[in-house]
Amino acid sequence: MWVAVAGCGLATFATFGPYGDICAGYSLTGTEFTGGSLRLLFSFSAGLLLSRVFKPVPIRGAFWWCSLSVIVLLSVPRIGGATHLWMNGLYETMCFAICFPLIVFLGASGKTTDKYTVRICKFLGDISYPLYMVHYPFIYLYYAWVKNEELTFGQSLPGAIALVTGSILLAYACLKWYDEPVRNYLTQRFLRKGQGNR
Repeated sequence: MWVAVAGCGLATFATFGPYGDICAGYSLTGTEFTGGSLRLLFSFSAGLLLSRVFKPVPIRGAFWWCSLSVIVLLSVPRIGGATHLWMNGLYETMCFAICFPLIVFLGASGKTTDKYTVRICKFLGDISYPLYMVHYPFIYLYYAWVKNEELTFGQSLPGAIALVTGSILLAYACLKWYDEPVRNYLTQRFLRKGQGNR
């Protein structure tokens, strides 16, 4: 019931809110706080619900199907424009309420069997958090560049490719030179010592 209520609240914000999407929660003021709270309440609760009711189903190539689905869903341009914000809000509601939970469910059901897929999955899993941490400042710089220069899609595409590539490389460098060394140090310093004292 909680997931349903939170989902309805987030859907209402997406469809009838001032943005026509769920890109909110970046400050503690007014609409940003409301949108961010609804995002958190739904996504966290929906994740817990999925983990409790999850029963894997056999699906071949789950990683590839899920990857393709994410690419397709995120490649859809904004729908409706500034005069019909509700249209894009409905699309984003379909994504967060139906498509993304289904992708998580199917992805969790899949099993990687060949070495190539295993290596890709491990790499993506390893850089996921560093990438999450480092990409945001560069996205804002990219947005400002595109908007200030009034660039077309074709003109901004090389910058977008450089942004994606550079963010991945920076995330990998942070993983190898900071994240993993610090985690290894903390593990050896606290966890193993604590286990030895038991």
